[in-house]
Amino acid sequence: MFKKIIAVASTLGLSFGIASVSSAEEVTTSPLLPQLNSQIQFESTISTLAPQRLHTEYRYYTKKEYIMAADIPKVFSVTKDGYSGKIYKESVEHWGKHDDWWKVKYSGHLTKHMQ
Repeated sequence: MFKKIIAVASTLGLSFGIASVSSAEEVTTSPLLPQLNSQIQFESTISTLAPQRLHTEYRYYTKKEYIMAADIPKVFSVTKDGYSGKIYKESVEHWGKHDDWWKVKYSGHLTKHMQ
């Protein structure tokens, strides 16, 4: 039992001894990393990290304006409440008392403008 305690103590002593011998001054630096006194500038851009929200809207077109559903615009650019982006056509339905209108659902993600 005594030999086990001595063996464990000497192993721990060697481990801490090796760790304490290493110098704290041996920190490697990369010339690619900015130095402490340098300045980093950022530009205001829209990125994938900017807040986004789902936007859905319905638009109505007369069948005189667009005879076939395939003629209806497929995408729109939208700007609303500081957000902007594109919304895409998702569905087209006949609408109105005599089915003389198209009811078109547009949906997409709008991104917040970062300042």
